[in-house]
Amino acid sequence: MIDSTAVLGKLMMPLEATRAMEGSIVEWGDISLNCWVVIAAVFLLLLNFNNYFRIRSLLWAGVFRWKPNVILEDSVQTSSTRNLLSLSFILPICIVTDYFLMPESNMPAVLIAFAGYWLYKFIVAKWTKAKRVDLSFRIVIGTILIVLGLVLSHINLGWELEKGIILGAMGFFFFFQIIREIQFFKTKCRPFRTFLYLCALEFLPLGILLMIWPA
Repeated sequence: MIDSTAVLGKLMMPLEATRAMEGSIVEWGDISLNCWVVIAAVFLLLLNFNNYFRIRSLLWAGVFRWKPNVILEDSVQTSSTRNLLSLSFILPICIVTDYFLMPESNMPAVLIAFAGYWLYKFIVAKWTKAKRVDLSFRIVIGTILIVLGLVLSHINLGWELEKGIILGAMGFFFFFQIIREIQFFKTKCRPFRTFLYLCALEFLPLGILLMIWPA
């Protein structure tokens, strides 16, 4: 009986074997750009390792309660640490997205898409002087995706199911992000202005990202 991971005479990981049988003949890890992005991601995460544990309690408490987000934002030092730390989770999110959500690896497109998405949010936040609760959730979502990515890459659940798990995790924590942003902005401004902030900072860039994303 032929081993399901033996594809084109090469021993591949289960997920990569499934993709190879569907038409892709190049392993994800064989693409040099992917390897360099992983190395850069690991380096940046290790560089900010202490910062993560310094503010982790506020970050995770802010998922389930709104007040920790206010405490974090009102502290210049803590919010600055959070902002710096959030940058180190950009590449891990791109890696997991490319590996699990793309039919075939296309790291340049993923990097460009997310760079545009986060650059737009940065410009709008600077222009409106809005607080960046979403940066806390970038770290939280990035952490969850790293853990899920490591687990799913070592088991074979099939690409569709693994894609659903990753999307489900993203959607679940994005829902909490929107709730916490509403609660936070309500303490600073009126409901209509809160709605405008959310449209400009979250719904518009997300809608554009989903429109240009490959099916």
